Amino acid sequence: MTNWYLESISLDVHCPSCMRSLPEPIGRLKESPTLVCASCHQRIKVNGAQLKLVLAAAETQLAEMVRLIQNSLRVEVVSQTPPTPTRRQG
Repeated sequence: MTNWYLESISLDVHCPSCMRSLPEPIGRLKESPTLVCASCHQRIKVNGAQLKLVLAAAETQLAEMVRLIQNSLRVEVVSQTPPTPTRRQG
């Protein structure tokens, strides 16, 4: 399963006939790898198998990036003032 963030990113698919750039969300290309150029009406087919392979590699790299960020986070004490004790009523 591909990361929802990756599926929301648009890729520029260039029409081989008129060279117009067609931005398409990755998630839509996964669902239906065929689109029609708005300029020249040429049917364009994206290689779905290749797209899935590239997405799997990108998802692995994204997970590694997140792991590196999490491992590099450090916490520090901002204040060493102890909390003020509360008085008991009674």
